[in-house]
Amino acid sequence: MSTLPLAYKYVAIAVMLAEVNYFASRLHLPIRLPIETSNLTTVTIFDPRFRARLEGRATIYGFGGVVGTRHYLFCFPAGPLSHPSPAKLRFIMRVDTNGFQVYSTTLPDAEFFSRVIGVHSVIDTNGAYQLASNWLEAVGVDVERLQREHPVIVRHLRMVDGSLLPLFHVYWGPKTNTVIDVMLTGANKSLLYLRQNDDSYLGRPFSLIKDADQLLAIPDSEFLKYSPEQRSNLVSRFAAVQYSSIAQPSPRASSRRVRTPTASPEMNWMNWNWNHLSQRKITAKHEN
Repeated sequence: MSTLPLAYKYVAIAVMLAEVNYFASRLHLPIRLPIETSNLTTVTIFDPRFRARLEGRATIYGFGGVVGTRHYLFCFPAGPLSHPSPAKLRFIMRVDTNGFQVYSTTLPDAEFFSRVIGVHSVIDTNGAYQLASNWLEAVGVDVERLQREHPVIVRHLRMVDGSLLPLFHVYWGPKTNTVIDVMLTGANKSLLYLRQNDDSYLGRPFSLIKDADQLLAIPDSEFLKYSPEQRSNLVSRFAAVQYSSIAQPSPRASSRRVRTPTASPEMNWMNWNWNHLSQRKITAKHEN
């Protein structure tokens, strides 16, 4: 497969950042906004021309990617074009190391727990539900329909000896196959992760890029001659969502080292973190 064209990478970064900033502002993430390309530590863009064999037939994958800062990862899972909404921002995960980091995979258990055991939570399970549901409503999730079809479960995490952790898990659907779930810390009421395994409740636009075939056809030699104004017009031309403003990537953004996977882009990338957490000696109990 040919290299992903610079024009496509440039527009993909621009629209992903616009959607990330939309979410980050409404979730009140504790980071400086707007997030710009200079703030990114991780950029992965999936090639929409990727073909995989599923059930004995070739399947074309659409738009998808991951952008991350020192504090959060934002994932747009790629999937078969038959997927009802392949371009939505569905997964957000906090990744910086701090006392309330739920995915502290780099710390020994003793050090991890010493940082969180006994930390006071300023909310209870009712407060955790209010936070989670308000966040979902703010980004466009139909919480009323979600709650009607999948009653919420709220759990305050504890050690097996009963020691409380300042962590709350709010989820809709079976625990083994949640529809949407949120992990948050009650110490400062901040989001640790948001996972939308079923994005049919999210009322965001279907796609972030339109006329992808035409965008992919722009030669690198032509794109490299574009002026800043032409690059801005390029984003406006191919962005499927009209934002109040779209920060233009830096001139070198599309030529920076961007990971373009050649393996299947289906995103099970968060499972290893969740599995690691579940292996720790933690039990989740509902607080009445």
